[in-house]
Formats: sequence, structure tokens, C-alpha cells
Amino acid sequence: MEWDPTSSFALANMGVVQTLMGDLQEAEKSYLKALQLRPGELVAMSNLASLYKRLGQQREASYYQTKVKKFNQKNPYYHFSLGLEDYRSGQYKDSIAHFKSALRLKSSEHNFYMAMAKSYVSLGDEGKASECLKRAAKYAPDEAARFRYREKLALLAGRQPRS
Repeated sequence: MEWDPTSSFALANMGVVQTLMGDLQEAEKSYLKALQLRPGELVAMSNLASLYKRLGQQREASYYQTKVKKFNQKNPYYHFSLGLEDYRSGQYKDSIAHFKSALRLKSSEHNFYMAMAKSYVSLGDEGKASECLKRAAKYAPDEAARFRYREKLALLAGRQPRS
């Protein structure tokens, strides 16, 4: 099996394998090379932070942990994933806060509205759920998705969906 030594993704994955094999010095080199090729390589940054923490190099670990945290705060899908975690654990109000954070960063993502609608339904707030579903339909990528959102709206309202 061949791999591309100029791919930051491949290097970050190589670092994972090297870490699992206990070759921490080579893992560090792989992560650093990945970051040299692509400074925003999140996997390499995150794993390098963990590696440095494991090695007791707290200053270096903190440096990369801070970079990862800054990246995540600007990433709508990170907030979305936190919302999904809260939803799955029954923390519906917290999930809504995360979905709202995701929407502040990317207001046209229909999946964020759909997830938030599910949280509102779980809280018994059908009015806000309905508003979220309308927004999800507005930003849906195609007619089939818009129809599915209209179906959900109709079910919420207790009537048959319109074609």
C-alpha cells in the first residue's frame, strides 16, 4: 500500500499509527510535517496536543489545545455536533443553545434548523419547532428535501402534507 508523503492528512494519520505503535518521536515528526504542509490541519493539531500532554510537555500541549479551541469556536459543525450530543443525552435546552451557535456561524444550513426543531418538539414547543422546520425548508438543497420538511410541518400541525 502506498501513501503520499506530501499529504497533510496522510501524515496526520501516520502520526496516529506511530503513536499507537509507541513511536512517539516519529509521531511528533509526522504531526509537525503535516502542520508544515497545512497549518490548519485540525487532526494533526489535536493529536499533537494530546501527544505533548502525554509526554508532560504542558506548554506545547496548551499551545495546540488553544489553536484547536479557536478553530472549533469558528466551526459551525463543531457546535452542531455538541448540540447533537446534548440532544441524545436529553439536554434539549443545551442542544438548542449549541444549534443557535451553529446557526450564527452558518445560517443557511437546513440540518441545523431540523435538529433544533427536534429539540423544540422534545420540549413541547411546537410553535418554535414549526418555525425551525419552515427555515429548514427554505434552505433545503432540493425539492425532495423541501417536501420532507413540509410533511413534518403537516404532521406537527396534524394535517395532510401539500405536494
